[in-house]
Amino acid sequence: MLIAYFNIFVGVANLLPLPPLDGGHLAVLAYEKIRRRDVDMRRLVPITVTVISIFGSLFLLLLYLDIVRPLPAIPG
Repeated sequence: MLIAYFNIFVGVANLLPLPPLDGGHLAVLAYEKIRRRDVDMRRLVPITVTVISIFGSLFLLLLYLDIVRPLPAIPG
């Protein structure tokens, strides 16, 4: 059941409207459909790079904290 919950969480998180994720692609398609014109990719690339940088920094920070200060083991 834990694996199913994790899989659902990853699927929902992937639908966030951030450019590198699938939700970002859906947001761009919706924008193009509503405005009836193409999105300027030169304006979209810096946003994508920023989001990827934030995710990468978060990953490195969590990896560092996991190595330096791991969570205590649950007795049982």
